[in-house]
Amino acid sequence: MLGRSALILWAATASFLIQPQVSADGKIIKPIGRETIEPPAQIGEFVSDVSRRNLLGLERPTPFSLPTSKRGVSLAEAVQEDTIRVLALKVEFLTETPDNGKTTGNGNFDLRTYEEFQAQEGHYIDPAPHNSAYFNSHLDALNRYWQSVSDGKLSLNWDIYPQIEDEAFRLPVSMSYYGSEGPWADSSVGDKLGHFFIDAIHFADSAAPEINFADFQAIIVFHAGSDQQNNIAFIDDTPDDFWTGFLRLAEPLEVDGGSASVIDGTIMPETVNQDNRLNALNAVMAHEFGHQLGLVDLYQTRNFLTQIGDFSLMDNNGMSVGVIIDDNFPSVGGTIPVYPDAWSRAYLGFDIPREVTLGDNEPVFAAALQHSDNEIIKVPITEFEYFLVENRQIDADTLEPGFPFDNVLIGDPQTTVILGPGYAYFQGNDTILVTDAEYDRLLPGNGMLIFHVDESVAYMNEMPEYGPNNFWNNTLQWQPSRRFVSLVEADGIIDFGGNYYTGFGSQADMFRRFYNSQFTPFTSPSSHSNLGADTHISITDISSSDTMMTSDIRIDWFMPGWPQMSIPGSASDPVVADLDGDDSLEVIMASGNQLLIWRHDGSKFIPNSDSIGILRFDSSIAIYPLAVAAECDTDIVGRPVIFQADSPAPDVDAPEIAVSTISGRLYVFGINDGNGDGRIDPLPLTPIENVTTSMAGPIAANFWSPLADQLITIDNEGRVHQISWGYSLAIPIDSVVYSFGGPAVPACAYTTGEMDHLQVLRLMLGGPPRLVTLEAASGSLEFSETSVQAVHATALVAGDLLRAGSGEQVVATDIDEITLVGEDGLVIWRRQIDSLSGHPALGDINSDGYPEIVVVGDSKILAFNREGALLSDFPINLHLYDLNGLIEASPVLADVDSDGNPDIIVGLPGGAVYAFNYRGDRLAGFPLPTSFGITRAAAVGDLNNDGQTDLLAVESVGFVKAWDIGTAFNSQNAPWPMAGGDAKNSGYLAAQFQKPVMTTDEQLPENSVFCYPNPAKNSTTIRYYLNSDSQVSIDIYDYLGERIHKANLVGQAHADNEYVWNCSDAASGVYYCHIQATNAAREVWRMIKIAVVN
Repeated sequence: MLGRSALILWAATASFLIQPQVSADGKIIKPIGRETIEPPAQIGEFVSDVSRRNLLGLERPTPFSLPTSKRGVSLAEAVQEDTIRVLALKVEFLTETPDNGKTTGNGNFDLRTYEEFQAQEGHYIDPAPHNSAYFNSHLDALNRYWQSVSDGKLSLNWDIYPQIEDEAFRLPVSMSYYGSEGPWADSSVGDKLGHFFIDAIHFADSAAPEINFADFQAIIVFHAGSDQQNNIAFIDDTPDDFWTGFLRLAEPLEVDGGSASVIDGTIMPETVNQDNRLNALNAVMAHEFGHQLGLVDLYQTRNFLTQIGDFSLMDNNGMSVGVIIDDNFPSVGGTIPVYPDAWSRAYLGFDIPREVTLGDNEPVFAAALQHSDNEIIKVPITEFEYFLVENRQIDADTLEPGFPFDNVLIGDPQTTVILGPGYAYFQGNDTILVTDAEYDRLLPGNGMLIFHVDESVAYMNEMPEYGPNNFWNNTLQWQPSRRFVSLVEADGIIDFGGNYYTGFGSQADMFRRFYNSQFTPFTSPSSHSNLGADTHISITDISSSDTMMTSDIRIDWFMPGWPQMSIPGSASDPVVADLDGDDSLEVIMASGNQLLIWRHDGSKFIPNSDSIGILRFDSSIAIYPLAVAAECDTDIVGRPVIFQADSPAPDVDAPEIAVSTISGRLYVFGINDGNGDGRIDPLPLTPIENVTTSMAGPIAANFWSPLADQLITIDNEGRVHQISWGYSLAIPIDSVVYSFGGPAVPACAYTTGEMDHLQVLRLMLGGPPRLVTLEAASGSLEFSETSVQAVHATALVAGDLLRAGSGEQVVATDIDEITLVGEDGLVIWRRQIDSLSGHPALGDINSDGYPEIVVVGDSKILAFNREGALLSDFPINLHLYDLNGLIEASPVLADVDSDGNPDIIVGLPGGAVYAFNYRGDRLAGFPLPTSFGITRAAAVGDLNNDGQTDLLAVESVGFVKAWDIGTAFNSQNAPWPMAGGDAKNSGYLAAQFQKPVMTTDEQLPENSVFCYPNPAKNSTTIRYYLNSDSQVSIDIYDYLGERIHKANLVGQAHADNEYVWNCSDAASGVYYCHIQATNAAREVWRMIKIAVVN
């Protein structure tokens, strides 16, 4: 046996028997080994709190983000070591006479001599006497650990009370008083522990008035007995043992006569040895002190299931590894804590992650080597989600063979408490012991670890009744599909992280050459976001495992300078337009009462010092730059409109920007800051009063001149205003050109020949709805009204969908209906749809020469052809993408995969931006990652004029994100690239986006004739394509050949035609459907089978 030797040797590789214990003369005494043990099963009755006191003085963009500075100094410059003063209190209870079987021990600290303890217990792990010297050794071990893993940035010093070696504060109650035998027996575990903690502090404050609580930043209460985490109920149940943990009181506890207070602290047992299991206090003490510093638990606190395994101090912490010290007793757990994982070290400011978006041979040093700027690489996914890359090595200093005992534990020569890892060598007859930072000796292997961090999980709340959010509730790891921190297991096999686990990590979970050296969107595991989005992140060519490892890092579709910040919850749809004539596009948005403008690179269009403060959950403020270009009196309605007024602005050819506010004012701005006040200049005599509605913003139209636009607005009384500036006139002209006599919704402005039309659908309650057309003729505006039968609308758009030479049609959408209306006011078709939202988009997405209508609704995307039939493979069911609920963002249409067909782009309320083609297929590279939901339309264009497609989206929390898709941008294939269709908010599909009509010589092409759904229940839709106007007959026969249904129809040329068969009265079985099309030239028929299941 080792006796009270200060040298303990242990295994450091996967081999069970490696380093023998050796005396100075080189003789082997006993082999030392290492084995896997199973930590005791635990039930989540108690969840440790997390300190909110920020003892390290770190500043963060959000409470749960990685720090950016420390006490006002950047982390790189914050070199001064922090010292935390710890007050350690020894607290025991009334002596149990006779012994109470519900607790471990007799209520008093174990003060047996070392020799008595060893003779009776048969081991020397955390041996008696448990006096001040014993706890001093454990605090020494705790200090060595945090000094090492902080790279010398943190140290602890402490005082132990009572200061007499063998004395303790003895509470006048038994230990079970705070368990099953006290007044709080039916209270929660946390409440009972809180009462003990309060009583212990009050007793110490009273019994030792010399304690000045204000001198200490942390408190550890050591109590007599063991803890509940190590209680194995089926061996010797002790249900009143305390849970070890960190407590935060609901209210500060006054001490020192009210001059100081205590709000939190750690509760630790004198030993964790019980039920024939041996564990040292070292690991659990380091873990609980992590909570004091602000770290959260990374296991699942609901059921104690591991999520990161032995790779993290704040998860299993190496507790699955037992050190074999002697054949006479079992292996020992908890001898040393493992290194904090990459997120924990970065969160505490010990290591500064180096953000990399593109780089080759990027180095990352082993965590224990103290290279603070090259130990962690951060690869961003979104502003709240990212990967952290680190290098973990069992033996980082590689002292062998110069120091043959490079894997030892150093023990205190007086108390035998393990102080930490180290190495030993002989100098003559002397054994020289040196402690080091090799706290990863218990890892299962060597290599690169990749952690996936999703800070947005911290803002969610699994237990709203317990606290404000997951972070402060310490409930971050409860959802297997979206955890705060997860380990990317290199072998692609999920051993832990869900509702089960198989082990606590292995060498196979670590990336390295010759095993798994690639991490991309196409590997297993993949680099997808927690929402399943394609991050376009690749970490490749990972080197062999060594103390310095390298990899190549790349983020495709990355757009430098983004994201930027708007005002959370109040952003409009974004608009992209070239404001300054440099051929790159600016991004224009309304946010609250402010107009925001960014250049293509994310910089402010107008230089200024404006910023926005976002209230954090800890009541502090996070500051972001804000690209304010102008301010209005009240909140802006709708999105900005970019138009060309023949105005007296300094740059006459530059466009103007118009917005309306809920107060009824119309604001119009130029693009220059002539007076240097950090704001673009308003046009003279603006804003214009009482010309807009609180429901919708302006649109721009060109009635008079090819060089100038006019603004059309409708006020709250239903009056239509035309605002123009004429030819270089400094005074805006506001003309009321029409009055509805009641509220109306402005819809669309479109051009036919050389004149513009404005169409408006009246919404006056009780009155007949009607379309009003404004035409410019002979220098004046003329009006025509057309009644529309029973059409109600919240949005209107227009375009020539029929391509029949009869003018444009208007698409009206309401919450449950879509209607196509001709210029004559007649309803061409109407379709009932559940829960439509947003505005429709128009574009020829299948390039057949006829525009489609794309709308979104309750968990679906729908695309209708000109006949009102859904395109094949529509609707797209977004339940398949884990979406439940209404899509709030309007769709936009642009070709993002360079196949010549416009694609459908839409953001989802649960997060991520999706793109689909006309076949309903999700495009490669999508969805794009966001941390929070999308409720505004995207915008597409070539922002930086590099010829490639760029995409913009706005998160509900205010972040504006951009991606460089990398495909060639063709404006002709972007018919609806932003909300409203264009920068003018015209709501019109211009003729320039018309494509040649595609025809086929075949009548009823075989693959165009089918029904859906099939099998059918109650009804099915029969679809067929015609190359000419035809008379169509549909006959349905049962299996005996008897006709049970007949329909005669008129079919539309060059279109998918549909007929709905109500089969609710048909018996279950297979039916034959005969479809015949007849025109002047020929007669063609097809036969299909329809299965009915009623």
